[in-house]
Amino acid sequence: LPFGSQIKYYPDQPPNMVKPAFRQCLDVIGFDQNELLNHPAVSYQESAIEGLIHALGKQVPILPTMLNPLDFPVMIIGLENWLQCFLFSTEQVRSVLEVTLPYFIQRCERLFVLGAPAIVVSGIFVNSSILTAELIEKVAKPALAEAFSSLSGPVIFHSGGAPLVPFLEQLKDLPNVVGMVLNPGEDMALARQKLGPHKVLDGNIDGSNLHRQTAEGIYRHCRNLLQQCQNDRHFLLGTSGADIRPETAAENIRALRQAARLDALQSADIVLVACGIFIYGLKQLQQAFDLPWPVVDIDSMLHRQPKKLEQELNQKIAEQL
Repeated sequence: LPFGSQIKYYPDQPPNMVKPAFRQCLDVIGFDQNELLNHPAVSYQESAIEGLIHALGKQVPILPTMLNPLDFPVMIIGLENWLQCFLFSTEQVRSVLEVTLPYFIQRCERLFVLGAPAIVVSGIFVNSSILTAELIEKVAKPALAEAFSSLSGPVIFHSGGAPLVPFLEQLKDLPNVVGMVLNPGEDMALARQKLGPHKVLDGNIDGSNLHRQTAEGIYRHCRNLLQQCQNDRHFLLGTSGADIRPETAAENIRALRQAARLDALQSADIVLVACGIFIYGLKQLQQAFDLPWPVVDIDSMLHRQPKKLEQELNQKIAEQL
């Protein structure tokens, strides 16, 4: 890692840090920004993102991820040491942020230059399991505001796998933040109430545990979620946990896509026009899958009279427009 921490790779899950580079906050101060920005790991990430944007950027938005300035120290000195510093030494926290803030800003700006339309920024340390509302308001929020206000592009704030709803009202007006990714199981309606109507609200699928679920259960959960948020035009169906394990069954992932596709179809203006002999089957499908589209039938004998069939089709279509 750029700051010198050691990571371990696993065959069936994402890599994780096993040994922080340092133990004391003040050990962070001596880092050279240019050396960090030119680290091979940074170059690899930027090259990969640039390639994805070039290959797929016109089809889907490619949003790179970035640790926020308060998360970086967790990867450098470990969670316990950073929390102790955070609780008892405001001066040392400021000294650490003098390194992580400009590093964060420069990393994000380089990603925007590569063509990233937005950046997903983690909120791992900024959560109700670690910090109090007072610490969020007095220390964390000002640091995040300083960081995000310096960016030239938008930010999606990711819960990082921790509850975000308790702090939504404090974090919702951070500069350049256009959306939030909730933790799995959080109340979407309450989140929307706190966040307001205009920002993106993403969730509420537990991506990290998709491998433990069935395709049917995933599909049903997604359909229920989409129906719950059907009137929310700024809701995105997404995996709140960043990692989908390699052993996740392909049909489980397809279930997400099928649920989203059906939702898109149901929200469209569609009328089914079919030969009369298929009406019974279509109505059975309509009932079985809760399809909202009306079904219009045409006399099955008209296939013998192409001209009359064309006239009947045109008339049925005109009636529905």
